[in-house]
Amino acid sequence: MRISFTAYKAGFDDEFALVGGVIGIDSQNEEHYLTFQTDLPDTEDPDDLGIYLEFDDQGCGGYDCVDKCSIERESIKVDLKKQLGGLQNITGFDIILKIDDKSFIELSNFLKIVFKERLDDLKFVT
Repeated sequence: MRISFTAYKAGFDDEFALVGGVIGIDSQNEEHYLTFQTDLPDTEDPDDLGIYLEFDDQGCGGYDCVDKCSIERESIKVDLKKQLGGLQNITGFDIILKIDDKSFIELSNFLKIVFKERLDDLKFVT
């Protein structure tokens, strides 16, 4: 099963780690977020656990759960390779993007940094 929602905002932070993602609502008008996190670009961490993905709270988050990520102007799709925290039977996310052009460019650039070691797993659809 996949989780779907429409994102109206993208946001980013780089104070302690590189964190970014989208916030939006589903068809039941419930708010959701999906964030990606990785070490800052100049950080040398021998214990790097990979990309951290979180949906709605830390209980639904985990390291190295992302299999593939595909982004186009209207949507982002994330496929999972293993269970994400407490989310059982969820295979991925289908998010409709209703964000402005500047936010889309920032999101695209952010994902290139997050997937820097795994660029084959990040697909940009034009």
